[in-house]
Order: sequence, then C-alpha cells, then structure tokens
Amino acid sequence: MKIARRSATVSALALTALLAACGTDGTADTSEATSTTAEAAAEATATGDGVTATVSPAEDIADGAEVTVTLEGLDPAFGGYYVAFCGERAEGAPAPSCTGDRATPGTQLWLSNRGGTSPLPADGVFTGTLTASASGEGVDCRTDSCSLTVFGDHTEGFADVVSVPVTFAAP
Repeated sequence: MKIARRSATVSALALTALLAACGTDGTADTSEATSTTAEAAAEATATGDGVTATVSPAEDIADGAEVTVTLEGLDPAFGGYYVAFCGERAEGAPAPSCTGDRATPGTQLWLSNRGGTSPLPADGVFTGTLTASASGEGVDCRTDSCSLTVFGDHTEGFADVVSVPVTFAAP
C-alpha cells in the first residue's frame, strides 16, 4: 500500500513539473510559432536560371515601403540585370511592364559593371533596397498580379531571369 501511494505521489510530482515546464497556458509556444509563421510569410524566394531571389516583405507591400532584395548566383560577366516590381510580360513585348521609373531613384535597380546603379559583385551576391512603387506604365500591382522581377538589361535582350510573386496593399 505504501509503495502504491509513493508511486502515485512521484507520478503526480513528475506530471506537475512537466506541466510547469511547458507553461501554464501555452502562450510562449504559440507566440513563437506565430512569430516564425509571420516571418516566413513576410519574405518569399524563387530560383531561375541559377539566380535565387529573396524579397522581404513579399505580401501587402505598401506604396513607398522599403523592400529588401537579396540575389545570389549573379554572373559578374553578364552585361547587367534590371530588378523591379513588374506585371506579367505581354506577349511579344520586349520587356515587362514595371512599376517605378529609372528617373525615380530606388524604385528600380540596374546591376551592371558598365554604369549601373549598383555594380555586380564578384561573388555574385547582392543585397539592396527597393522603394516600392505600386503602379507604373501599364501595370498597377494593387490590382494586377506582380512579381519582383530580375531580367537581363538592354545589353542582354531583357531576358527573364527569375520572378518572385508579391502582393501590394490596397490603397
């Protein structure tokens, strides 16, 4: 009888310690999972033609917001890359319709060792900031499907490299 009571007491103490270690309401575990989920939703990544592009944030981007772009696998010998928020390329169009304007600094990037807004790094990795512009000539990313688009510059025939789907916040 003493052994059964002692065993029950030890089991109860072990269960109490286990529950205390887990937290009384599970808040810590839930908030950590939510935070991780929110962080994952805040950025998006895609790979194409050997280039991996990551954009953060990638959802509900506000017009004028600063967006971080990381590109890996760039070829420093390539003529250059344009980076912008663009709609789908119209059939037969030489280049996609993009937001922003080359005359508005930060709304589009030109990565080139031949006079671009930023040089192509020797290691093929670039991290920079774009100022989000929700609309441009022929595209409105608040209503149209858009992507962070990396494509060849004018010396490379505007060839598509990689696109990461993004969404813009409603006005």
